[in-house]
Amino acid sequence: MNKSKTTPPRPFSEILKDVLDELKITLYRVQKDTGIGTGPLARLLSGETPNPGRETILKIADAYPQINPDFLFFGRGDIMVSGSATTIGKFGDLLKVDIPYLSIKAYGSFIEAYNSSTELKLDYYPVIKTNEQNTDNLLLIEVNGNAMRPTINHGAKVLTTKEEKKKWGDVSGVYAVFYKDLIVIKRIRENELNSFGRLTLYSDNVNGGTVTIQASDIKEMWKVLSVYEQDIE
Repeated sequence: MNKSKTTPPRPFSEILKDVLDELKITLYRVQKDTGIGTGPLARLLSGETPNPGRETILKIADAYPQINPDFLFFGRGDIMVSGSATTIGKFGDLLKVDIPYLSIKAYGSFIEAYNSSTELKLDYYPVIKTNEQNTDNLLLIEVNGNAMRPTINHGAKVLTTKEEKKKWGDVSGVYAVFYKDLIVIKRIRENELNSFGRLTLYSDNVNGGTVTIQASDIKEMWKVLSVYEQDIE
């Protein structure tokens, strides 16, 4: 059985620590510059809150435009933008792009349209586009339920990309899987599509359980790239 090797995203606690070290500032200074409370910032830094909401990252990005957007969102590349901070201006004004958005309330319409081979016009949602990101196959999905908690909470918005069918048997990680008349977001550990024609999906929540589905029941798969927006608890 072949498994693709993927590099897990860096915890935001590490990203934030690197930003603080690079800028030589404290959480108190970040609170002053962004308006984010020191309590939520401390929980992000400690890892108690693993995933910041989109607005939280945007506030940090707007306050410190010298920070590389790819690093702030995904932990990739250099921490600082090359050149002076004034070369990119306000982060929130430059890299926004609208992508299709599948909300919880649209799940039913999406499934019905797929099964009847009719076109469904999804809503669009503005997201931050990084320099390396191709937006052609991106879909923003609102998460229904707490099966992936604490990694992903109910109501969070996750940025996904459609997976080619020919690669389904080799993938692992967190995926949105459309099978039968259901859309679920779970983790793929044992991928047995090539060997036994089945796929087992796991919850990060210990109470979430697992589900095993047959290859013939799978209609679409989207790889979860990142948690784009999530409330801080």
